[in-house]
Amino acid sequence: MRNKAMLLLIIVLISAGAGCILYPDMVYLLASQKQGQVIEDYQVSTEEMNQQRMDEEYQKAINYNEKLINPIIGDPFSEDAQDNAMDYAEILNVDGVMGTLEIPKIKVNLPIYHGTSESALSRGAGHLKNTALPVGGTGTHAVLTGHRGYEGARLFTDLDQLVIGDRFYLHVLDKTLTYEVDQILVVTPEQTEALKPVEKQDFVTLLTCTPYQINSHRLLVRGKRIKELPAEAEPETMEEPTPVKELLFSFVSLVGIASGIWHLKRRKKRE
Repeated sequence: MRNKAMLLLIIVLISAGAGCILYPDMVYLLASQKQGQVIEDYQVSTEEMNQQRMDEEYQKAINYNEKLINPIIGDPFSEDAQDNAMDYAEILNVDGVMGTLEIPKIKVNLPIYHGTSESALSRGAGHLKNTALPVGGTGTHAVLTGHRGYEGARLFTDLDQLVIGDRFYLHVLDKTLTYEVDQILVVTPEQTEALKPVEKQDFVTLLTCTPYQINSHRLLVRGKRIKELPAEAEPETMEEPTPVKELLFSFVSLVGIASGIWHLKRRKKRE
């Protein structure tokens, strides 16, 4: 009876330890799978759109960008950054998603939502209103924001790992836009000059809080639009996050190993 109780205690302790170790990966995996499903649904919806409607949606975004003269830009993490304009929310709106952002180097693939509300930023990347919509074009500068260190999802947590020359991709409707990082800045929330459009340039800036979990400043990773050769047009293939089955297998293996060690020790004592 005592031996059974000891075995049960060992299994409970191993299970608790394994649970603590695997919990962050499990939570991250579930969030990634949910984001992946949203992206898959977006892709299916855009594939089902006829070309005329797709062209009309894209043109609406271009027209919106042309109206952005001297935009008013604020800190996306402040309470004042709200999104109330219906016309803005309806442009590039495919099942509530504006497009998707892919950053192969840090294994990020996120849906892009309208605005920077907590609802948007907890599920993916948010588009900062009053900056250009992410459809490219001369003189445009779109800003996409994301959380770092957000509980339950990585989002922009590893954005600081990007360096000059790294690439990221925007998938909007049936188009893929490629941007190459050309500038990285750390600024205070009030310093927004670097987010303004530049004549004859096509920029997208990825914005998040920094330092990690202190969040007193803003990290701005700017990308400049580049045209790739046909052979380079496809983004790098990202590694899939660890599947649930592998995590569960690791957990069961740890319990099995602990149980095996206990039985061996018990046998040696008898001998």
